[in-house]
Amino acid sequence: MNIQFSDLLSLLGALGLFLYGMKVMSDALIELAGQKMRGFMARLTSNRVSGIATGVVITGLIQSSSATTLMVVTFTNAGLMRLTEAISVIMGANIGTTFTAWLITILGFKVNMSSIALPLMLFAVILYLQSRPLFNRWGRFIAGFALLFIGLEFMKDAVPDLQNNPELYDIIRHWSGMGFTSTLIFIGIGTLLTLILQSSSATMAITLVAASQGWLPFSAAAAMVLGENIGTTITANMAALVANVNARRAALAHLLFNLFGVIWIMVLFNPVLAAVDRIAASQGGHPLTEVAAIPIGLAIFHSFFNIANMLLLLGFVGAIARFVERLLPEKPAPISEESQPHYLQKNYLKYPETGIDALVNESKHLYTNAIFEVIAHGTYLHRHHIRSELPAEQVVARSRDITKLDFRGFVEEKVQPIYTAITDYSNQLQQQATLTLAQQDMLTDLKHANRDTLIIVTNIGYLNHDLMRYLRSNNETIQREYNRLRVLLVEMIRRLAGIMRMAGIEQRLSALDALFRDVKKNDRRLIAEVDILVGDQKITPEMGAHLISSSAALKRLGRNLVRVARRLYGQDFAQASAKQKPTEALEFARGEQL
Repeated sequence: MNIQFSDLLSLLGALGLFLYGMKVMSDALIELAGQKMRGFMARLTSNRVSGIATGVVITGLIQSSSATTLMVVTFTNAGLMRLTEAISVIMGANIGTTFTAWLITILGFKVNMSSIALPLMLFAVILYLQSRPLFNRWGRFIAGFALLFIGLEFMKDAVPDLQNNPELYDIIRHWSGMGFTSTLIFIGIGTLLTLILQSSSATMAITLVAASQGWLPFSAAAAMVLGENIGTTITANMAALVANVNARRAALAHLLFNLFGVIWIMVLFNPVLAAVDRIAASQGGHPLTEVAAIPIGLAIFHSFFNIANMLLLLGFVGAIARFVERLLPEKPAPISEESQPHYLQKNYLKYPETGIDALVNESKHLYTNAIFEVIAHGTYLHRHHIRSELPAEQVVARSRDITKLDFRGFVEEKVQPIYTAITDYSNQLQQQATLTLAQQDMLTDLKHANRDTLIIVTNIGYLNHDLMRYLRSNNETIQREYNRLRVLLVEMIRRLAGIMRMAGIEQRLSALDALFRDVKKNDRRLIAEVDILVGDQKITPEMGAHLISSSAALKRLGRNLVRVARRLYGQDFAQASAKQKPTEALEFARGEQL
């Protein structure tokens, strides 16, 4: 074999230049399409057809099925997209990725791009040096586009000559002449190359170049294309390893979808190749017998495979979703993990929508789990009793173990880790993502909500101090009054839990207003009763003062519980983030007046 080490380095360098150009172009396109593209995906997936169209358009725009699939996985993980919608978008992404093959085939093999690539680079640099971000992004896109085709041209020049390497050509010809075994071998090669390069577009470019230079027959190149369709699913599955069960289901559905397509196309491999050969003949060549016609034949084969596979499985999206749900059943998170953040994963920071949704979910986790535990712990109540069907009076009656608590240490263990993680994650999102005005407003609302959550903890601390003192008092009247406060607290928590389960936002907001009106009413009633109790000498003036102070703490606690609930459950964060409309800050005037 007459292959020099320098030739291998040239080939690898050309491949690296191609990959770098693809990445620069894709990243610039993502930034250019950016927020509108992600809003488009979040809004237009209401049915299978629109989901497929969304996947086709977005992948065609950004020239990366891996990026589209990663968005699908993160959106599914964040709850912005249902599993059936995610599967539809993935089907469309598979079709959209065929645009890359056509782009390389038409411009890389039909047009002499090398003559215009360098002038394009000059134009790209001029745009890149402009101060406006839009011009800068267009400059990077054009530079990536030019580099892609410069790399492709270098790859074609770096491929060893067949005449000087007859031994290597004989080996490849032997591998490709073993019938069905050859198909399996080249499917494996295509899969492995895509896994290594993490880019089906790069593997497609290698396949096209090798076939156009006569190294691969059409059948072997087509088998490699099938392998690329398997290998490209690995990116999404790797991203989903640290995600929730819905994201793993979406990634698994992608793998099963492509595997099914490869299996049925292998059964009909030769008839399909013959059909593609006849279609390509209308373009002036037969890829089965003419090397020059193989690139156009591969583009047709790639498109046929993905479109036919989509049409075959379009009616089974629901069945695929149910199947992967059975394969990956949802497991409830252990209670021991309640003091740790659940949703703040780094890969969600890639897009503002998924980052904000992670913060929303983590804020709700802090509010409903950690804070609920702190309230129960700080007021000597048992969580399982509060969640039960027992009347509130019996819940309080069964909570008689009044001992000194390390309340500060408990808060530092249960609340502070989540709050710190939320704050840090919010700062990272602001630094890494370009947020619209509406998204900045949502982030501000979340910060206010989590600040008020800490105020809730402070109010519980005040209550805990007086409860520990007076629930152990010999004065039965003051004991009874403090137990009444605990009964009111149990009723408040239960009403809040019911409100959070309500479907309509307006219904929730109305119920929260009614709840806080009752909290204020109870506070006024208690103040009036304290005067009577002190006047009748049933409690001392000092006890009365503490009881009024505790009632005020309960009122502040209720106000902040309602205020946080209004922020977290009184708006549709997912919908607002997806619409991407710069708006004024969301109004919470009514909540602020509470």
